[in-house]
Amino acid sequence: MAIGQQCTSVPNIRDLSEALPTIKAGRVLRCSNPALASAADMRLLLEEFGIRELVDLRSTEELSEDKNSSLFESARLTRFSRSWWSGQTFSQDLTVSTSVVSTGNNGSSSSSSSSRGSSISGTSSSGSSSSGGSSTNGSSSNTSSSSSTSYTLGQSVSLVRTQVSLLERSRFYLALAYKLPVTRTVPALLLSGISRAWSRGILIKDVNDGGLRLLYEILLDSAMPEIAQVLELVLLALEGGRPIMFFCKAGKDRTGLVAALILTCCNASEEEIVTDYARSNAFKMVALAGIEKRPELAGLDKSRFEGSPPEAMEGALAYAKLRYGSLGQYMQKAGFTAEKQKRLDLLAGRHGHGAASPNASTSKGVGDSSVSGSSSKALGEEEQSVLDETTRILSTRVCGSPAVDGYAHVLPKCLEQSPTAQWWSAYYKGGGKQQDLVVHIEKRSDYDGLAVFWGIKNTKNSSAECEDVCFEPDAHTHTKGDCWLKFTEGPVMPEVNMRGDLPDSFRSRHAKAPKTVQWESGVLLPPGVPLRNGTWGPRWLW
Repeated sequence: MAIGQQCTSVPNIRDLSEALPTIKAGRVLRCSNPALASAADMRLLLEEFGIRELVDLRSTEELSEDKNSSLFESARLTRFSRSWWSGQTFSQDLTVSTSVVSTGNNGSSSSSSSSRGSSISGTSSSGSSSSGGSSTNGSSSNTSSSSSTSYTLGQSVSLVRTQVSLLERSRFYLALAYKLPVTRTVPALLLSGISRAWSRGILIKDVNDGGLRLLYEILLDSAMPEIAQVLELVLLALEGGRPIMFFCKAGKDRTGLVAALILTCCNASEEEIVTDYARSNAFKMVALAGIEKRPELAGLDKSRFEGSPPEAMEGALAYAKLRYGSLGQYMQKAGFTAEKQKRLDLLAGRHGHGAASPNASTSKGVGDSSVSGSSSKALGEEEQSVLDETTRILSTRVCGSPAVDGYAHVLPKCLEQSPTAQWWSAYYKGGGKQQDLVVHIEKRSDYDGLAVFWGIKNTKNSSAECEDVCFEPDAHTHTKGDCWLKFTEGPVMPEVNMRGDLPDSFRSRHAKAPKTVQWESGVLLPPGVPLRNGTWGPRWLW
C-alpha cells in the first residue's frame, strides 16, 4: 500500500520509489508540511519507515506559522543560512543556546534541550565532564504533545529537522529584477517613490504572466547553494542508511524541484519526472514562502501558481537545458558533482548498501576526501543514534566565519563554548585518544580555521607537490612543507578557501596565483563520521 494511503494526515506525501521503481521503497520521501501529523502517522513515519531526517525547504517566515506541532517539537532544529558577504552556507543549531551536553561517570553521554521536547541519548568513552546540567545514565525519553496529537519517541531516537530555505523574499526580488527587462524594472523603481501601487502595477503583470515557469527559473538560478546543500543532506542520510523526508508548504514547487533533481541523479526520464510532479496537481495551494501575502504582490493572480500542471515542470527542464545544459550539469555547477550524483543513485537504488564504508571516497578532488580508517560494520540502533548525533554536532557552526572580516572579529568565548569544542572536550576527558580518530585528506585544497600552531617555518615532509613558494591570498610568504594546525567549527563541513583548479575570476584578482591549488588539507574525525563537501569561506572571494 502506498504511503499516501496510510499516512492520511500529511497531504501530498509519497515515496520517490513510486516515481521510479529502481529506487528502493522507504529511502526518500516527499510531502507537504507535516507539522500536524497525527499520532498514528507519527508512529508510521518514525517507527515503521524509520524517518530520522527531515529537510524543511520553507522560509523562516513560514516556520512561524507552525503551531502545536508534536512532530516538530520532537526534533532538533538546524538551519542552513547563506552569508550575503561571502555567499557561503553555514549551519546553526537553533537548540544550542538552551541545550545541555554532559558525560556521566558511567561513560554515558546525552544531549537534551529545554526549548523543545527532544532528548537524544547514547554512549561514549569512560570519564566525566559537564557543560552545565546533570549527568544521565545514557538513556532518556522524548515526549511532546498538543491538543490534537500525543506521541512518545522511543529511547535513543534522534530526530533532526534541517531548514534550508529555497525561497526568500530578498532573493526572489533580486532574481526577478535580473529576469525582467530594464524597460520594466527601471520605471518600476522610479515610480516606487511616487506611488507603490503604480510601481506594483508595472511588475505584477510580468509575475502573473510568468507564473510557475518564472518561479522555477528563479528558484534554479537564485538558490544554487541551498539546493546543493539539500542534495548533500540527502546523500549524507543515504550513506548513513537513514531514510529521509523533505518538504515545503504545499509539497509541489520547491519539493517538486528537489524531487526532480534526485530523480535525475537516479537516471529517471523527463517523462517520469514530469509525471511525478503532476501528481501534486490536485493540491491547489499558493506557496511562495509568504511573499504572496506581501502588499507589493497585491494583484497576484493566484490561479497561476496553484496546482502543478505538467507544462510547468516541462518548462523548468527546458530552461535547465537551455541555460545549464541539463539538470545534471546544473547540479555540477551548484557543487553537487557527477561523482556524488552517481553515489546518490547507488545508495537510493534497490541494490544500494545503506551506510557507506569509512574507506569509501565519494568524490575525488571536488568535494569529498581520501579517507583512511578501519573497515565498516553494521551498527545497532543505539550506536547509529550516537553516530548521527556526533555527525550533527560536528557539522554545526554557531560562531560564524572568523575570516568574514579578515579575522579582525574573532569570538574566542563563543568558539570555546561551541558544540564542536564541547564535543572534543568531552571526547578527550572521557578517555578518547587521537590515534583512534580517522584522518581525512583532500589534495589540492585549502581549508580555513584559526591557527592553533603557526605553520610558517613549521615544515614537515609532505606527499603533496608544491612550489618553493606556496601561494595563499594573504600577507604571508608560505614555503614548501609549511604545516598549519587549525581549529574549525563544524569540521564535517569545513570552510574551503581554495580547491582544485583555480578559475580565471580568482586568478584575475591574484596575479601570482597558480593554475591549481598547491595545498593539501585534512581533518580528524571520529570513525564513521564522514567529511562532507563543505562550504566556500570568505577567503575564496579575497
